[in-house]
Amino acid sequence: MGIDVSVVVTTYNGEKYIEEQLASLIAQTRKADEVLILDDCSTDKTLSIVKDFIENHDLKHWQLIQNEENMGWQNSFAKGFDLCQGTFIFPCDQDDIWMETKLEEMTKILQDNEDINLLVANYVFMKEAKNGEISYEPAKEDIGSVQKIEFSERFFYIGEPGCVFAFRKSFWEQIRKYNFENNPHDTFLWRASAITNHLYKYNKNVIYWRRHESAQTYTRLSSKEKILEYFSHAYKVLDAMEKLVQGEIKQPQATLQIITKYRKVFAMREKAYINRNPFLLCACLPYRKYFATDKSILGDMYRLLRHR
Repeated sequence: MGIDVSVVVTTYNGEKYIEEQLASLIAQTRKADEVLILDDCSTDKTLSIVKDFIENHDLKHWQLIQNEENMGWQNSFAKGFDLCQGTFIFPCDQDDIWMETKLEEMTKILQDNEDINLLVANYVFMKEAKNGEISYEPAKEDIGSVQKIEFSERFFYIGEPGCVFAFRKSFWEQIRKYNFENNPHDTFLWRASAITNHLYKYNKNVIYWRRHESAQTYTRLSSKEKILEYFSHAYKVLDAMEKLVQGEIKQPQATLQIITKYRKVFAMREKAYINRNPFLLCACLPYRKYFATDKSILGDMYRLLRHR
């Protein structure tokens, strides 16, 4: 019997929440055929908690993999995707809680629509305050419809977190060579599926997405150095996307033109930051579609004024 569904979990010093997340995995109405848990050299009790959980529940199809050295969550997820054998892959963070029908519903959607390479869903925002109190807030609509997210100039900006992703292993194998070290798996998968027109959205909440002070997340653009690092990373992403659309997955010339315009816009933004001159951003005004929102240029201006 083959493996249809693989869940890839990455852990690092997650002793506070990991057992609750694992419990939500075994409570699924459609069980995973394979669960790979990659621990990135935790120094707390995460390893012992995971080992005991697997043993106590006799989970023979679960495997704990200890990285020999700390790889970072980006590379750890990529390693897990390479190792797993399922037709469909579900990334899983260490501190969320999955709703019990997540695997069943998203797997069926993927099985019924071969055009979908990446399926993303909604979530309930679960915020934990310093005093431990938890508040819940639905992020978006919860109507259960499935829609295609059409490719547009804003493909560069990820719309949902990787913890609500499900994708085909065959798609990962097709695009894997265009990925690079320390590139977040969710942004890579989103952009690759968007640019090749195989990105779909399931308009239903499938997890409780926990946000807390110790959560691994993207670096905030809090200094000039971090901002310039962001632009450097963005150029690498655009190089990878250009190779993708010129390689095995042929796309219209208009797609390459959008990538070229992104390079132009990032270069203009970078020049403004290097020169600490917000007025240089005026050249970006005709290219508002190449920002996350129409108002994002104001965010650049605010950061420039703040760091002058």
